[in-house]
Amino acid sequence: MALIPCEACGRRISDKAAACPGCGTVPPNRHAPALPMENAREHRQLPPVPIQRTPASERALPPEVPELRPSPSTEARRPAFNRTLVIMLVGLVAVAAIAIVVAAVRVVRREGVEPDTSARARSSSATRNNAGGDDKCTLAALPCDQFSRQGRSGRPLHRLVFEANGAGRRAEAICLAQGNLNTSDAWLAGATHYELSNAWEGLGCHELAVSEIEMALQRPRDESWQTTCNACKQLRADCSPCRN
Repeated sequence: MALIPCEACGRRISDKAAACPGCGTVPPNRHAPALPMENAREHRQLPPVPIQRTPASERALPPEVPELRPSPSTEARRPAFNRTLVIMLVGLVAVAAIAIVVAAVRVVRREGVEPDTSARARSSSATRNNAGGDDKCTLAALPCDQFSRQGRSGRPLHRLVFEANGAGRRAEAICLAQGNLNTSDAWLAGATHYELSNAWEGLGCHELAVSEIEMALQRPRDESWQTTCNACKQLRADCSPCRN
């Protein structure tokens, strides 16, 4: 590698250098002929270009973005939409409430209502103390010690009550029925009051018959429910459960 003088500044540079590191002149063997010495010096000594800064007060502001507002037609549709949503929610709540009520009624009709034990107590008290003042319309006036339950209770005992009533043995039916007045079987309690109503009416004790038939209407509704309602109407008792 040989050293040659730079034609522009006289500095010794390598003959293989692409340009003079002092003035930047390209050697003649690498590029076009170098600029004259005067031009190179003028080029090297050019004054820097001043940077003009614009004051912040004169700077151009970005264009304002217009505020987005809903159109009048959109605002007019909002109240209607809200009313529709409220109506739909109210309708759903009403349908759900009706469904719950219907389901509850079906459960009550299927399982029956537990008889009112206080009503049974009133029946027993009315049997012992006849409001009409007739001695024959009291349990004490009946020869209950002459009738045997034959060791039966519940529905087997009710069968004996039913047979005695059917045969016209009213006093026996009333005495035997006392064993089922405190049963927890809703159907059996209602059926017992029905048989007691028939028995007391057969003895001419109308007020006791009315009291018993009203309590018989607390039984679960089954195929014999209409028969109980018909008996209630014949006795002119309070038959309001039959209208439900």
